[in-house]
Amino acid sequence: SYYNVDINNKGRIMRKNNLIYILIIILLTSCSRLYNSYIASLTGLPYNIEVSKRDFIDFPIKQNEYKIYPLTKEISNSISKNIVGTGQYIFNPNTVVSISDSGDKVKYIQHRLNEYGYKLEEDGCFEAATYDALINFQFRCRIDIDGQIGLKTLELLNLPVSKNKEFSTIKPVISNNKNSTVNIALNNYKSVSQLESSINSLKATSNTNYYIRVDLKNQRVNIFKLKNGKWILDKSFICSSGNYSSPTIKGNFTIKNKGPMFRAGSNTICKYFTQFSGDYLFHTVLLDNNGEIQDGRLGTPLSHGCIRLAIDDAKYIYTSIPYNTSVSLQ
Repeated sequence: SYYNVDINNKGRIMRKNNLIYILIIILLTSCSRLYNSYIASLTGLPYNIEVSKRDFIDFPIKQNEYKIYPLTKEISNSISKNIVGTGQYIFNPNTVVSISDSGDKVKYIQHRLNEYGYKLEEDGCFEAATYDALINFQFRCRIDIDGQIGLKTLELLNLPVSKNKEFSTIKPVISNNKNSTVNIALNNYKSVSQLESSINSLKATSNTNYYIRVDLKNQRVNIFKLKNGKWILDKSFICSSGNYSSPTIKGNFTIKNKGPMFRAGSNTICKYFTQFSGDYLFHTVLLDNNGEIQDGRLGTPLSHGCIRLAIDDAKYIYTSIPYNTSVSLQ
């Protein structure tokens, strides 16, 4: 009988221990899932460091062709007089209009941009075409390029075109300084006629009036513009593509998204990014949090796969080249 009691006691102890083990396993599994979920929620978030701009600004991909630099002036009369009024719209000082907003304020903004020569549908929806026209307007007025309507941008938009001394109706000219390579000659590279002939012989196509060809071998970004049915060289920039351990992707793509800045480290940022495929972007050389150049080397493969450019060159693509423009990397 003592033997049976001992067996029963051992059985109860084993069942109790097994139950405890099962509870511990369930608890550990739950904790692991919660931890992984927490880590996943943090993935891709920028460092929490005070900077002058948001790290990313996302906006819808433009589906239809439009020109960032309008050639004609189309004034729409679709806005009711009670919206336009005396030609100005007064915002609350704390009001900021940005991507995904809609309504009469956006319709008025679109109307004012059209007064300046842009060609927008005045539908009251703040989407990609309106955003692109707006950053181009801010660029030409030499104010902060944030893609939002604040008091400064509205003040300039409210001015009659003839009285806005800041706005230039001429295509922006990139200054010849250390932050641009546009005026570096094509010596020891290729002649303009060679570049244009090679692209036209390939019968290259684009959904816009621009076409970008990245010459990875020679570390050049060549931008062509359509004129009379032919591609004419518009700009030729020196670049730095992916290094040999993380090469830049090759193939044919289109411009998808843009943004003013992203963070590459606690004290490293890149400005004026333009996406052409996944994580592959055009952007500036490496800068610190104050916008000063950390690593300005160009002309040799040294990035992690993106195309690095001089500051003004990256800014030119960001502000001037429309969505859906063809990008070929060879």
